[in-house]
Amino acid sequence: MGRWIQKILILILTFISISLSYGVERRALLVGINDYKNLPFFSKEKNTTIEDLKGPVNDAQRIKEILISYGWKEKEIKILTDREASRDGIISAFKEWLIEGTKEGDICFFYFSGHGTQIEDQNFDEDDGLDEALCAWDVKPQGARSVIEANLIIDDEWGVMFRKLSGRDVVAIVDACHSATVTTRSTEKISSYKMRFIPVRIEGARRGARAFSLNIPKQNDIPDGQIFFFSSKENERSFEFAYPDGFHGVFTFNLIEVLKRKKDITYRQAYEQVKSMIHEKDREGTILVQNPQIEPEKGKILDNIVFKPFVSWIPTESKPPKPVQPLKPRPPQEQKPKPPQKPQPIMPEPPPEIRGEKLIVKLEPIQGADLITSNLRNWLESLPHVELTEEEFFDRLIRGEKRDDQYRVRILNRIGDAVGIPPTSSLPELKESIGKQLDYAYLVKKLACITNPDPEFKVKVWVTDEKRQDFKIGEKIFFNFYSEMDCYLILLNLDSKGNFHIIFPNKYHRENFIIGGQTKTIPDKVMGFELEFGEPVGEEVIKAIATSRPLRLEEIGIERFDTLFDSTGNISVPVYTRAILVKKVHKNLSTGRFDWSEDTIVIRSHK
Repeated sequence: MGRWIQKILILILTFISISLSYGVERRALLVGINDYKNLPFFSKEKNTTIEDLKGPVNDAQRIKEILISYGWKEKEIKILTDREASRDGIISAFKEWLIEGTKEGDICFFYFSGHGTQIEDQNFDEDDGLDEALCAWDVKPQGARSVIEANLIIDDEWGVMFRKLSGRDVVAIVDACHSATVTTRSTEKISSYKMRFIPVRIEGARRGARAFSLNIPKQNDIPDGQIFFFSSKENERSFEFAYPDGFHGVFTFNLIEVLKRKKDITYRQAYEQVKSMIHEKDREGTILVQNPQIEPEKGKILDNIVFKPFVSWIPTESKPPKPVQPLKPRPPQEQKPKPPQKPQPIMPEPPPEIRGEKLIVKLEPIQGADLITSNLRNWLESLPHVELTEEEFFDRLIRGEKRDDQYRVRILNRIGDAVGIPPTSSLPELKESIGKQLDYAYLVKKLACITNPDPEFKVKVWVTDEKRQDFKIGEKIFFNFYSEMDCYLILLNLDSKGNFHIIFPNKYHRENFIIGGQTKTIPDKVMGFELEFGEPVGEEVIKAIATSRPLRLEEIGIERFDTLFDSTGNISVPVYTRAILVKKVHKNLSTGRFDWSEDTIVIRSHK
């Protein structure tokens, strides 16, 4: 009997020993760079000053916190910030911590937050003639004669390093931009956002020159079996914004919000939700051309749960022995199978910047009009839907000057996109114009709360042409809507003056049932009316809300259905009930009684 127990103990100890020696380990390398060695500097090419960042160190710390909340240990996470994140520092840490510090079957995570750039293609492997690169702390924006001297790490080099992690479960996230493409709209420089891009010029560099003296052949930058998140396309910008708790990359902030809400989420689901949330910024009036990317775009690998092993890996040559079975196994107790439950749609908690009931407004001194600034401040403080702030985080910024005896004021969103107020010498007129813009911004903010990043079905809305955003007064327009499944549609329109209209259902089509898999055009030939752009000019928000069960208009505060139609057959919501309407819509969608989805677009009209 004693020998039998001894043999069992030996088998158990052998199993534990082998399991420990081949257990899956985790390593994370996080890089965040705020203060660059050679910034700020003035770029003649871009005619602008390139500055340090404020968010990357915060980003790296928040990513560390989310990893720990998912079960990672501090000793498994290495962070490089600012001076530590030189070119040599990053490459050495990647080699020692990730490549040499892990083995096949382990989990590796890499994160970078900082400036990015593009340079001439070094080995003819890029269709656009440009190599993407991440900027180390000691990057030299000008004067360098090679990639190494410029202290860049280009995509080809990253490809070589990540290939050396073959056999591991690898996830990489890059929150930096590679292009300084500008929008077609005029913007002003403000402190609440920054673009993560440095224009780097390498002297004498030309396509195919291999100026970095590394013999890197043509190859796919993304190794097989690894997942990469990028904060934007290679020809787009990535931004950081001032949030209530400090600066963060827009992509990183929204990714963390997603990962905090649901911990059994897949990489595919996380990507789709983050992309949706970033596009939601457009719906607040911020024109953000930032489209996150994921590689690979397809494949079963994306259906793995975030931060969990892709596969259960054990070396084939040294499999641990099977555990000894009990001599008299006890039969399992019979359990009645539970009926399958359909998961309820999630009504996510809105991001911190839109949780409040008020519009956060920052007032800069009106140049040449100190008394007017004081008067405006007192007036703004009296508005029930406005909260004044002196911080860098705000929803709207009021800026202007007095010139030629007139007040010339602009209202800017968080990316510097400006809406001009008609010049006036009358303070009451100035207040009235500002008030209308703030009313609009407040309602847009409330509409932004109505979002479902993980819907049971997807919908899409567009005006006339999917690619168009700008229209002229008098131009005929059509609203188009598509749903993956049968649904009931409510189509809302908020114009630049804050006027609210319900486009669908309408006087000519009171039933709002939509057949799935088909495009619905409003108005169609049966409805018997046309729509055209009219005054006022400016930005308008179109929001489609689709539900699996009918959402009756009286439930969302639209009383007297038959009496509210205007000349076009649409419902014009009385001014004093606009905010109530949005609140009731949000409340009804939050009940969980039905599946729902939504889509929103921003369009503009011009004379």
